[in-house]
Amino acid sequence: MGDDRAPTRVGGPERPRFWRFIVGIPLFVLALGLGLDACEGFPLSRGATSVSKWLLGVLGLGALYLLGEGAGEWISSKDSVTDPLWKRFLHLLALLALIGAFVAIVWLVQGLVQ
Repeated sequence: MGDDRAPTRVGGPERPRFWRFIVGIPLFVLALGLGLDACEGFPLSRGATSVSKWLLGVLGLGALYLLGEGAGEWISSKDSVTDPLWKRFLHLLALLALIGAFVAIVWLVQGLVQ
């Protein structure tokens, strides 16, 4: 009886998996940015002067969302119920500053696209 195991590839990643990763990340960020644009009432889609500006604006919006989500989760993970009140206040202040920065950058991206 022969060996039924599939041959393994030595040296380098599998090409289909690599390309799915390379193509999948920008498509995910694009879908996320388009979803955020839809939640805001399509200001980037309606106000873009060219397709390339719209595409970069939506990609930037999606990437900014992912960055904000990661930073917000990191700040929240540092907070504990047993921390003193002043420390919990600083965590809340950091989250509010992150939201303010997010809104300011989205406003800037929207201004650059139009």
